[in-house]
Amino acid sequence: MKHCKAPECNNEIEKGKFCSQECFQNYRKYYKPKKSLRKDVWKLMSEWVRRKDAGFNGMTRCYTCGNPVHWKEANAGHWKHGVSSASYLEEDNVRVQCVACNQHRGGKLEEYTLKLLDEIGRERMERIRKLKHQTYSKDEIREKIKYYQKKVDNLNKDIDL
Repeated sequence: MKHCKAPECNNEIEKGKFCSQECFQNYRKYYKPKKSLRKDVWKLMSEWVRRKDAGFNGMTRCYTCGNPVHWKEANAGHWKHGVSSASYLEEDNVRVQCVACNQHRGGKLEEYTLKLLDEIGRERMERIRKLKHQTYSKDEIREKIKYYQKKVDNLNKDIDL
């Protein structure tokens, strides 16, 4: 007898690799490539960053120019870039930006840097800089997915009140 290949399932099976469609889906979710997991966590983190300070009308302000922007049309811009580095998923490194600042003006790095220095200080900025040379494991990314899913769920609960 063989056993189901899904994580946390030990059911015996006669043929195939999985005892159910649910186990197959769990297997696919668990063994996703790291790149795919990073996309999943970024989608949640970006939504949370753009929505957390938005008013009931969905409006927030661009971190670098201060212009009002609806969270759905805003970007979540980085001070230090690098999709595969740990700094990419560091909250201190990400702020709401309008499309103009983030995509057309290169993130307005000078304004971003000065505002961030004033807001979080040199020590935390240095921590972000060091994270640029580190990466997260798949398990760490999975934990971040759970963390940001809870944060987004909490924002959704606030809206439903």
